[in-house]
Amino acid sequence: NIKYRLENDDSGLIDVGFMDDMMNVQFGRIISDTDKLTQARVAIIPSNLGDVSILGKTIKLNDYLFTIIGIYEQEEQFLSTNHIYIPKRTFDKYFGGHNKMEYIEFYVMDNGRVQNIMNEVKQKLEKEGSNNNIGVYDITNTNEVSGNISQLFSVITSVVALIAGISLFIAGVGIMNMMYTSVSERKHEIGIKRALGATKKQILLQFLLEGIFITILGGLLGLIFGVIFTKLLSFVFPFSIQIDFAIVLLAIGISSLVGITFSFVPATNASKQNTIAILKWEKGGI
Repeated sequence: NIKYRLENDDSGLIDVGFMDDMMNVQFGRIISDTDKLTQARVAIIPSNLGDVSILGKTIKLNDYLFTIIGIYEQEEQFLSTNHIYIPKRTFDKYFGGHNKMEYIEFYVMDNGRVQNIMNEVKQKLEKEGSNNNIGVYDITNTNEVSGNISQLFSVITSVVALIAGISLFIAGVGIMNMMYTSVSERKHEIGIKRALGATKKQILLQFLLEGIFITILGGLLGLIFGVIFTKLLSFVFPFSIQIDFAIVLLAIGISSLVGITFSFVPATNASKQNTIAILKWEKGGI
């Protein structure tokens, strides 16, 4: 059964297609062999378009009058669309000039022979297909289509990851410069702590933790703004936003890694400050 949408139907709820096989007709009769051979303008309509009283009356389909010979009971899942059936040859004669597409779906169990089987099917259709005189046959492998889409998303993901990596590197350099500035401005503090017994390891840990705290705070703020932005987008686009806690943990982990990596050198520099030299410089400065 191939459906064709009526061009002059404003409601968009009526399809017309051909039906040469036996179907369950509730009232009237089915399409006969004579109807098929003579290309008779007869039609079988669904029960929700009329009752037994309209049998023998005509219905206009694209400016052609068709005699109603049967009424079938519309299945519940197809109640949203009314399908009117006519003989196949009649369909080809009166509706064949319109753009329509006939298709066959087939499934291949052996993935290794998909391409060979596709070629064999196409050759068979081109040689013996019933419509080889009115058009061309084209075969589409849905696995290839989905594979191309997956490849496209992989490329997009790689580009986004590259941009994110560059952004993280720039942010890390900014953190490093800020930590160097902090160490330079707090030499007096470092000297006093060392004089009071603080070890190099404790000074290193202090500045390292400061860098980690700054990057984690920045990561959380970025995550919050990202969630707010996507929530706003959900009001414009037809999709909902779901928070993935694995991504949240990943963001915190990456922020911590950036903090450790780019704060380690300034923190090490702070821990290696010469206490006596710092205190002498402070005394001379006073």
